[in-house]
Amino acid sequence: MSTKHRILETLFSTNNSLTREEIAWAVENIPAESNSFSASIPFDHTQDTVYAACGINEEEMKECGNEYVKLKSDDFDKRSQFVEHVVAYGSPRLIRSLIIRGIQGVEEKKMDDLKELLDLMKKLK
Repeated sequence: MSTKHRILETLFSTNNSLTREEIAWAVENIPAESNSFSASIPFDHTQDTVYAACGINEEEMKECGNEYVKLKSDDFDKRSQFVEHVVAYGSPRLIRSLIIRGIQGVEEKKMDDLKELLDLMKKLK
């Protein structure tokens, strides 16, 4: 776990007296340990699942789920507010897992659309 992530967890603990604005300032001003998001990702494209190939094992997926639930526990009026919250406070691993899930969703939708088109073409014959 990165130093920044540990600091952020402390900032979000229930026993701190900082305001949301102060926490937001800290998040924006605490430098990341690496400027390259992908430099720390251990890609291994020989793995069986896309998550494993992108450096996220099953245990880490559970941790991502717990982190997501923790971030979601705040109330948001709009989905965009939650996205902003995840981008600001989510760990790189959580953000990576959400990117993977989003890409899979887009690709699955493409496959569903293609299947529908092929089914329609078969019906038109």
